[in-house]
Amino acid sequence: MNEDVPLSKYVGMFYGKWKMTDTETIYHKTVYDFDSLKKLLEDNELTNVKTWDWKEVEHGHIDDYSQAYLPHMDKENGTLISLNVESTKSF
Repeated sequence: MNEDVPLSKYVGMFYGKWKMTDTETIYHKTVYDFDSLKKLLEDNELTNVKTWDWKEVEHGHIDDYSQAYLPHMDKENGTLISLNVESTKSF
């Protein structure tokens, strides 16, 4: 993927894209990079959006999708493919 092209330009190719109205597009499934997910969360009034490292959390000993690597389970040399993000919501 070209780093100069935003992820939003690729998503339709990956998952199918339906233009519903002039302002709304839906996808069968979708993926996010940090910037696109951060914008979505902030647009929905969440704040303090940041990534977290599975190695530094209390539940890091549990093998879940926060530790998804390619190739599978190669946590030393593989590429982490999970985007682990947290945010807060004021009530």
